[in-house]
Amino acid sequence: MKPGVSGRTDGAPARLAVSVPVPPEITRLAFFFALLFASCAEAATPDPLVLEQLERMATAVRTLSYEGTVVYLHENRLETLRVIHRIENGQVQEKLVSLNGPVRTVTRGQDQVTCELSDSHSISIQRQGVAGEVMRSRAIDPEVLSANYLIRPLGATRVAGRKTNVVGIIPRDDLRYGYRFYLDLESGLPLKTDLMGQAAEPVEQIMFTSLDILPLDDEATAPVAAAVGDIQGVPPGEDLAVVPPSCWRFAELPPGFSLVM
Repeated sequence: MKPGVSGRTDGAPARLAVSVPVPPEITRLAFFFALLFASCAEAATPDPLVLEQLERMATAVRTLSYEGTVVYLHENRLETLRVIHRIENGQVQEKLVSLNGPVRTVTRGQDQVTCELSDSHSISIQRQGVAGEVMRSRAIDPEVLSANYLIRPLGATRVAGRKTNVVGIIPRDDLRYGYRFYLDLESGLPLKTDLMGQAAEPVEQIMFTSLDILPLDDEATAPVAAAVGDIQGVPPGEDLAVVPPSCWRFAELPPGFSLVM
């Protein structure tokens, strides 16, 4: 029998046993895909530390008072805003002042939003029912999201001179947006938020360039922290599943989608 050829005694054709060197590029690619599939499998069950960070973010948004400067990027348009966010007697009072372009100021209270334009004309909108609740930041429920998203840590970096942990919420299909949250290590506040499109490129970005966290007033924030329904974005006794009658009808919504307004 010749070297390099494996013989068969049952009459089957002989097969060459040739050793071919594998290019290093193929080896690296195979290793990359092995790591990718392993990380995706692990991400199916969110890291407890990531869940803790998301819960801390929801609490920080609803209980902390702060002032800062924010840049907002959308469709290649960049805006700079001064943000004043205060918790007074358990209620959110927020003011946004545009620092570029026309003079615009938006003041948001518990029941009303007031817009002041450059001509000193003010527009006030009453916040009632479901429409008012949509404007609130809501807590992220990882158990609900895990069916349609991967939730995973994406490392650490600095935003506005502060250390942050980065958390990714990655859709499992092409029906929804993804998110990246850059969470302040000290306070838990999201210092940067990226809305991700299908090409894994940011569609919209919001980022603090400066931030001052104001002293916590226990008496002022107690009602917010104690109202469990409010922490979830739904006032106690109100069910968002009950929506007013409308001429719009939606059938067979994709999994994870629900009509709220």
